[in-house]
Amino acid sequence: MAGTYGSRDKNLFPIPGATIAETNQYYLIVQADGPRKGEITIKQKTGILGDTFGTDQDKTVGIIPLDNAIRIDTTVATPKELEYFTSAAGQKDVKNKAIETAVSGGLSLTDARQLIRPGTTTTPLLANIPPQEGTGQGSPNDGQSESTPLDPLDINFKIEGQKQRNFNRNLRYPIGKSDQDVIKFTMREYIPLSGLSTKGNKNRQTAGNPPLGTVVLPIQPTIVDNNSVTWQQDTLNPFEVAGLELFSGAVSEGPGGAKGAIDRIIKNLGAEQENAKKGFLAYLAGQAISKNVIARVSGAILNPNIELLFNSPDLRTFNYRFQLSARDKPETDQIRGIIAWFKAGMAVRRTDAELFLVTPNIFDIQYLLKGPGGIDHPYINRIKTCALTNCSVDYTPTGSYMTFAEDGSMVSYSLNLTFQELEPIYQDDYDNLETQIGY
Repeated sequence: MAGTYGSRDKNLFPIPGATIAETNQYYLIVQADGPRKGEITIKQKTGILGDTFGTDQDKTVGIIPLDNAIRIDTTVATPKELEYFTSAAGQKDVKNKAIETAVSGGLSLTDARQLIRPGTTTTPLLANIPPQEGTGQGSPNDGQSESTPLDPLDINFKIEGQKQRNFNRNLRYPIGKSDQDVIKFTMREYIPLSGLSTKGNKNRQTAGNPPLGTVVLPIQPTIVDNNSVTWQQDTLNPFEVAGLELFSGAVSEGPGGAKGAIDRIIKNLGAEQENAKKGFLAYLAGQAISKNVIARVSGAILNPNIELLFNSPDLRTFNYRFQLSARDKPETDQIRGIIAWFKAGMAVRRTDAELFLVTPNIFDIQYLLKGPGGIDHPYINRIKTCALTNCSVDYTPTGSYMTFAEDGSMVSYSLNLTFQELEPIYQDDYDNLETQIGY
């Protein structure tokens, strides 16, 4: 359709958290020009009628005019659609999907962002200059002699002149339509957290970050996830407790507080006061020479009050091995493109002046039910955004050197990938996944 981006056959998405019974496929139509430029129409893909008569038979759920509130026909929208598409998170997701849709239609990533979110700007290198609202022209004082002081803590600057390869390809092995379950890898540019903050940011890497390309492969026989957290033993003996109480009293109440703490410590010792005094001297002597003097002279030890305490969450690692064997020349070319896609995507980038090294691209991994257009598999784990930490290729997985006579391409390749999630799994990640296996 002239003047629009979007198709009922591409960039389909479900409502997050919907049950299988509620799951429908949605797509977007983005107005490319004219008085409604940037307007987003949310469509629900129908079944047989839509396949026969096209998008006119698909239900229009709502419309998001540029810089305006969403309009939804409450007479046709389901409660689930109304709840999701009117929420701030839902509208943010829709705009991100709209950028993906425009990019899939041939628009550059920069132009797609300007179409959906006009007025976005690129921050100058290491500068703390606020842009003019909605103009994309930088600071009103640009070009004047007065300079803006640099903020030494503003380290999340935009690196200019970074080299980004064109990954805008949708690769698949084996070639051909199939309804079998698949694993889909989506590459995205790494976007760091905004500023120095101790506050977490769920799914921080994918917000407003359209895909650079995708690879779809068959699900492998071994699918494993391993959720773990680190606990470690910790001790706190009575003399350490006494020192803590003495310190707390001195800090909170001054010298009088310290004396009061000493009195409480002695009182709590009760019948063991005499042994405690001797033990404390032996403890100090042992600390000075790094020896357990108390055990050596008395055959006793201080009660360590040992306890297992939570230490930290762990980041999960996922390993995949794909055996890629070509059946014809187009499939050989597809395999070669897939291997190059992963290798180049995980590679470190350099800026034009080679002053900085830029973080490699990151990957979303999805198990999809019934082919690339399917929903997230409800009976297999979900995976957060990952870094590709290792990519190895075995060019002779059969144990011998074998090539096709026509062009010398290998008969088979073994592609081994290791991914690690960028952030841990938190309990609230499961809040909207009651009907799913979860992470």
